[in-house]
Amino acid sequence: VMARRGTGIRRGTGWAVVGALAALAALTAWALPAGRVGGLPGTGFLLAAGGFLVAAVFSYASLRGRPGQEAVVSPLYAADLAGGCVGSVAASLFLVPVLGLAGSALVAAVAAVLALLVV
Repeated sequence: VMARRGTGIRRGTGWAVVGALAALAALTAWALPAGRVGGLPGTGFLLAAGGFLVAAVFSYASLRGRPGQEAVVSPLYAADLAGGCVGSVAASLFLVPVLGLAGSALVAAVAAVLALLVV
């Protein structure tokens, strides 16, 4: 989807994608304790939507303001792997055991809102 936009990706596109990611995390934080996300269909939707939005953020970061992705893909991918490693350790050792899934989703929503400052 982002590749179709080419190099003309605007800052508003980044705000929309990161804002949608924050909204999805907030929706998840609200829906989990209320019991609205049960079973395979609800979980599958949240996973698919989250994966789509994370991929869109990755694409936005690699395409925004650059004629080619070649120079930025390696450092961006390395940062993605390092962030995934730190995030998985933080989630498994602190966030989920202490805050639960809903609290962890709320932390993700706050982090996405703070990411809007960087976009």
